[in-house]
Amino acid sequence: MTNDNGKKAYLAAQSRRNYFIAGGLLVFVVLVFFVTMIQMGRNTKIEKLNALKSQAAAVSSAAPATH
Repeated sequence: MTNDNGKKAYLAAQSRRNYFIAGGLLVFVVLVFFVTMIQMGRNTKIEKLNALKSQAAAVSSAAPATH
């Protein structure tokens, strides 16, 4: 009888550990996802800014010189 109760307690503890591990992994995946989205957003803004700068430089160099 004692062995059966010990096994049930062990399985219940193992089940709780499994839920905590799954929760930790889920939090980690969500964190990595949001950090990745933030970094991609930053890169997109930088690329747009660089494109605008290069367009402005091309326009100013192609404009006729006024004296």
